[in-house]
Amino acid sequence: MTTGSTRSTRSTADLSYLPRVVERRRYDKSGVKHARGGWRRLTPWLFLVVPLGFLVTFTYVPVANMFYYSFTSWDGISLTKPSVGAKNYQELFTRSDLFHVFYVSVYYLGASVVQLALALYFATILSFNVRFRNLFKGLLFFPYLINGVAIAFVFLYFFQPGGTLDSVLRVFGVHNKLLWLGDPDLINYSLASVSVWRYLGLYFVLFLGAIQSIPAEFYEAASIDGARTTDQFRAVTLPMLAPTFVFVPQHVADTEVGEELAGQPHLGGAGRPAGLRDDGLRELSRRRRNRRGRIPSHREPGH
Repeated sequence: MTTGSTRSTRSTADLSYLPRVVERRRYDKSGVKHARGGWRRLTPWLFLVVPLGFLVTFTYVPVANMFYYSFTSWDGISLTKPSVGAKNYQELFTRSDLFHVFYVSVYYLGASVVQLALALYFATILSFNVRFRNLFKGLLFFPYLINGVAIAFVFLYFFQPGGTLDSVLRVFGVHNKLLWLGDPDLINYSLASVSVWRYLGLYFVLFLGAIQSIPAEFYEAASIDGARTTDQFRAVTLPMLAPTFVFVPQHVADTEVGEELAGQPHLGGAGRPAGLRDDGLRELSRRRRNRRGRIPSHREPGH
């Protein structure tokens, strides 16, 4: 009896340590899980550090600097940046020759509306099982793959007097040789048409991908309810394309309009769109000359 009672006492004493061990193991596992969970939450932000750093450095910081420079008379070279307040904005909105530049963008914004309408139309048509749809997809998207310099030189010969466009018009009885890139009344229409041709394929692909991502059950339910194809487009397709309609016009305003205004006209030798003059460059040169007149040059004798 004594031996048995001693063993039972020892076993009871040994079992008294088990809750502490179990609790400690639970604590260790919870700590490991907590550490793993913290790293999992932190990992996406670690991957975003580099792209966010580039975005802030090369986008938001230059925009902030540009806003600061707009309140100064800095010529872009000198070390001093004299503050002029809102004088630059006042001059921008009061001088007609400077404000007239904004009217030029109206041609390209109007062309972008036509472009988006055509892209949506072709995307809707080619989303159905039509013949040669892959061929048409390639033909629509191919101009976007061509280099901008090549496009500028191609359309330089296309629009030149007696060139391709005039030859095609002569077939339809139009024998007048028009200065498509030299007439101020025509050059904006010519360059806007190039913009429509070049970027149509990009927006066509965006709209086509958005349309194909719409669940087929929506169209099946609409057809069961007796909706025609036009009704399905109005009630199903257009509402589901709302995110695309937000992104695409923003892309047009950010890239396409600026490139057509500044890039291709100079590359193709067309000068610049009518109304887009060198007033800003002349104004900058005038300010530099005035600054040189106020500050003696180190090359002048006696200084």
